Amino acid sequence: MNGKCDANSFCSLSESIDSLPNCTQWVEAYLEEKGAKRCPASLPKYYESADKKVRGCTSGNRKKDGSDILNKDQKFCRLYSKKTDDESKVDSCTNIKLLEKAQCFKSLGAQSNKSLQNYGNTPALVQCRLQNKISYPNSCFTDETLVRYFEHSMPGKGVSILNSYKQDPSMSSFICSSFDQDVKSGIISLTDPSPQQIANTTGVERKKTLRKKYEKICKTL
Repeated sequence: MNGKCDANSFCSLSESIDSLPNCTQWVEAYLEEKGAKRCPASLPKYYESADKKVRGCTSGNRKKDGSDILNKDQKFCRLYSKKTDDESKVDSCTNIKLLEKAQCFKSLGAQSNKSLQNYGNTPALVQCRLQNKISYPNSCFTDETLVRYFEHSMPGKGVSILNSYKQDPSMSSFICSSFDQDVKSGIISLTDPSPQQIANTTGVERKKTLRKKYEKICKTL
């Protein structure tokens, strides 16, 4: 009707007929399309139960009907029905896709690792951390996941909140785009402090400084 299909999809239980695919072909095409949209690159195979209560992505084999993973010990992620769960759970395909997409310190050419940080039922954050770096700060959160986090509590204001934090010197270094700029401008050094510099600052003092910075940003998390 009006150029749009308002009926259920159909398939042939036998061979495909003209433009009508057989059911095996239809399911395979459906799973492939869903996988391209929803699955992380490392877990590209989408699966879905008939009632859609079980959905997710895997790197291993699926059951013949594509309803679930074949073996429970293979790698997989979940697609949750509730938005709160889908954004907060660290095994969420949505979050793993964000994690894999994040390019930490790419412009700096620095070695780093990344992880998902969960804060209760609020959207998880992707944290980038420099490797083998003693001085602080040595980590930040990606702009995209910070905006999503702020949107959770203040819809429509995520970008403006992020931009205001970028103007605050005590907060900006925890935002990855600002972290990059601070390194380029020399505010943050990627070179670890000398043994003498470390000796002049006690471990207790370093921990207090770091704790104060994290407490300030975590009040908003």
